[in-house]
Amino acid sequence: MEQEVANRNRPLGGLAKIVRPIHRIPNSEVMRIDETRPLELETVLYRCSCGYDVQVDRISGGRCHQCGRPVSAKVLGNALAATMTIASPSQELEGVRSEPTGEQDPSELIGRSYGHFEIIKPLGRGGSGFVYQALDKSLQRYVAVKILKSGPPASKILDDESEVGLLMQEAVAQARVAHPNIVTIYYVGKEQNEPFLAMELIDGISLSERIEQGHISFGEISNVAEQITRALTFSYGMDIIHGDIKPSNILLPKTGGALLSDFGMARRVSEKSKLAKGGTPNYLAPELLNGASPSKQSDMYALGVTLYEMTFGRLPVELTGTSVVEWQNAHQNQAIEFPASWPENLPGDWQPCLKKLLAKEPENRFESYSELTAELRRLSPRSDVLAQPLPRIIATLIDWLIVILLMLPLRLAIDTDLVESSFWWRVLITFMDFIPIVSYTVLIFFWRQSVGRHLMQLRVINRFGMIPTGRKMVMRSVLRMIIPWIMATMMMFLFVEDAWRELVPVGFAVGVLAFVLADTGALLFSSNRKSLHDLIFETQVVIDS
Repeated sequence: MEQEVANRNRPLGGLAKIVRPIHRIPNSEVMRIDETRPLELETVLYRCSCGYDVQVDRISGGRCHQCGRPVSAKVLGNALAATMTIASPSQELEGVRSEPTGEQDPSELIGRSYGHFEIIKPLGRGGSGFVYQALDKSLQRYVAVKILKSGPPASKILDDESEVGLLMQEAVAQARVAHPNIVTIYYVGKEQNEPFLAMELIDGISLSERIEQGHISFGEISNVAEQITRALTFSYGMDIIHGDIKPSNILLPKTGGALLSDFGMARRVSEKSKLAKGGTPNYLAPELLNGASPSKQSDMYALGVTLYEMTFGRLPVELTGTSVVEWQNAHQNQAIEFPASWPENLPGDWQPCLKKLLAKEPENRFESYSELTAELRRLSPRSDVLAQPLPRIIATLIDWLIVILLMLPLRLAIDTDLVESSFWWRVLITFMDFIPIVSYTVLIFFWRQSVGRHLMQLRVINRFGMIPTGRKMVMRSVLRMIIPWIMATMMMFLFVEDAWRELVPVGFAVGVLAFVLADTGALLFSSNRKSLHDLIFETQVVIDS
């Protein structure tokens, strides 16, 4: 992660862009690059650090004709950038700062300079202003510039200068939030009384586009959830509440990970902002519609809506109407529905986690981000690096040895005369042999792990990468620990009448031994490194990361 962040924040020696037409998508506010032409046929224009533009072959690279600097083809991929920004809400809250409306055409700003940033082209519109691709003329690199717009003021008491000052304060507060999972702000400035931000330009897509592409695995959902929670934890620690969490404000770089962007609705935790409240209605917590101030619990609710949408491809509550009252009624009358038959590709505990995030009352959500983080880590899929047979066999032998060693003291402590004196004493004492193996099984149920696997850094997962349920782990454990179970059973029959001993034929012991050999053989010689009990219960043993 540290290396990834270093690469993301490292200044490039120059910048590149693909010379191909851009077009406006119908019913959209996002300018996109035309994807119809093969990548191999594109002409790449590279701006060298000396400021000279040179045509470069994207396969073989090239050389700057001005300063002679060689240009590697590898640097072009890092320099290409396209960021997806927030889409305008279809409805607006009464009294909140709205999207910029009635403004001049954003394309009219092309070529204009904001500080040392030259506007190149519009990228879209955010919750608090237009976003442009711009050239940082001081470092010769492309950045994203957001020109902040105040919209209708929350109060007529605020004049234009005061409103601009408040926007600048919010922008500076946002710039303090520097984290690997938050889009980096390079510069905060003001040009002709217009505040603006210069931030990194991300090569990737938005989460909203990823949702439109179709099914998202739980591993990807879990990864986004953990990284955005880390970003929210850090920003909250820096006295910032985001206020507008939704898929279009989460960016997915091609290098991996997830980045939280667009703090246009962000507010200070410790101060009561004079700026109007806002957000996207479908992602606003119910208490915000009732006039409450934003909080970490309201951000948690918006994150819950986002994760629900990633999981099921739809919103948990569909708001209808055009007024706040109608949206409030929708929250009151619509219960959040989950599939009656829970999907096998999702952990069973994912439903309670979503329910807690989406609780109607803020006090019923997670109390802190640390609590939420712990729950997400517990549910996250494990490593998919298969464990080799030798560590697995050693782990099994360790578990067998522990249980057998616990059996011996109990057996040695038994008074033979006491056993022979009473039938019921014999029955009671024989069941003592099951105490170690039953205790081990109870441990497996609650811990979902064994001592041997823990020492060998191994973990059992199901076919979806999740830790199996306690019930499945117990059933799997009975087969894996069949030798200690049989030993306890055989010990029991040593103290009963001779007639009872005949109920344990030699063939039973032979059958158990045959199963153990077949189980081990499957592990050693199968291509997928699965034992028989793995095949029966659809599990796999991996390196515990």
